[in-house]
Amino acid sequence: MKPVQVASDPRDDAASLLEQFKVLVKDANRLEQLRGSAPDPNAAAGSLLEGLLEFPDDIGTIRSLVRPDELPERLRPLLVAIFSQFDQGLTVTRKAVSAELARRGVVADRTESYEISPPEDWPKLVREIREANRKASTLDFALNLAKEAANGVRAADLDRFVREHLQSMEAQGADSLPAKFRAASVEEFLQRDFPAKEELLSPWLHRGGTALIFARRGIGKTWFVQTLSCSLASARPVFRQHPNRPAPALWHAKRPVTVFHLDGEMTGRDLKERFAHLIAANGFNTAGRLKVLASDTFDDPPFPSLSRVEGRATVEALAADSEVLILDNISTLFPGLDENDAQSWDPIQDWLLRLRRAGKTVILVHHANKSGGQRGTSKREDVNTITIELEEPNDFIPEEGARFGVIFKKNRGLMGEIVRPFEVRLHPETYLWEASTPKDDIDEEILKLDRKGLSTHEIAAKIKLHQSNVSRRLKRLQTSPNPEGTK
Repeated sequence: MKPVQVASDPRDDAASLLEQFKVLVKDANRLEQLRGSAPDPNAAAGSLLEGLLEFPDDIGTIRSLVRPDELPERLRPLLVAIFSQFDQGLTVTRKAVSAELARRGVVADRTESYEISPPEDWPKLVREIREANRKASTLDFALNLAKEAANGVRAADLDRFVREHLQSMEAQGADSLPAKFRAASVEEFLQRDFPAKEELLSPWLHRGGTALIFARRGIGKTWFVQTLSCSLASARPVFRQHPNRPAPALWHAKRPVTVFHLDGEMTGRDLKERFAHLIAANGFNTAGRLKVLASDTFDDPPFPSLSRVEGRATVEALAADSEVLILDNISTLFPGLDENDAQSWDPIQDWLLRLRRAGKTVILVHHANKSGGQRGTSKREDVNTITIELEEPNDFIPEEGARFGVIFKKNRGLMGEIVRPFEVRLHPETYLWEASTPKDDIDEEILKLDRKGLSTHEIAAKIKLHQSNVSRRLKRLQTSPNPEGTK
């Protein structure tokens, strides 16, 4: 497991971190390793101080952004002396600062060996210092917690310790939270460097994206997302082209990525069998990059609900070294949420946004409602970059295995042929997916009803088309329209 990533805002991540450490609290050795990997704030602090001494005219831009007690202890007196000179309206020079330290009888570490930072980098350095401090603080707390647990601490006391530490972290960060927000002019914004948009599964899944895949029960969505997991982890195409029908742009992974696949519905046995079939049939070589967890394999204690902080923290800890998280499905993994209440989704949305900021890609799986849309509040689609519906065709028969249309309901940043609907089928004997452009479902429905002997008037009423439109389609399909029907 990689070290836990700490966001810059303690209100975003403190509770999640502490719950992760409650999960890991019995593993003191692992906590010692995490503590040893905590970032050192000295480099950022030293670079900041060198920048202040090099560009004293700009000290006012940072004066309200950082407190001396946020710096490492040996560098703290230097910032106090710099701010003291500045607040008195004196010229800040190395000589004057040294004299101020001598007058106070304080010894501080020298910073000449650190890189000089320009004023535009100072806010970033302050964030780095805070992140390092909070991570070290939380890890120190977790180590103490582990020692307490080894001595048989009661669960109630453990929760109390966590709450007290959380309150302490929030209090430490509260005064300075607003200071890190600054609006940029559009000219500055256009000069800003953002990470490149990395495509993980062409043409629609990108690093840091959030996708929702939904379908009615029993259509084959779990087969579908299991195949996505294997394809991503092995950089293999998801589908093959249908031998007799044109195919859309076939999905394929650009490179092997690490995947965490959490299933909340299938039994461990069934999930194992399906993965075995898919991997053998498609030649997927996941090479340890795909982690799988079936929540039903845990009953003492049961796997925690992701609607609670501890459940989400557990997932973050388990998926710390995974680039893509596949969560199948919302109904079973987030019990306790009111699906129709938009406000109840707020904590989950905040969590998904935090994962996005950390560069994680998340695919959520969900059920369709009776009308065909995704079940429950539409708010869960607000932050999605992609929403895909798997829709069963009108002429589907169960003997075919899983067959459905793939329809992009939301496709931020995508257009043209790559988001046209297409059809896929999983052969029940070979476990291979085939993709093709869809048949005209309306034509198929008209033909099926015509063969049943319905009149053009009855067909038009049933599929909500004008009767003349039905007649034209039947003529194009080389079938004589039957105005009266044969029923």
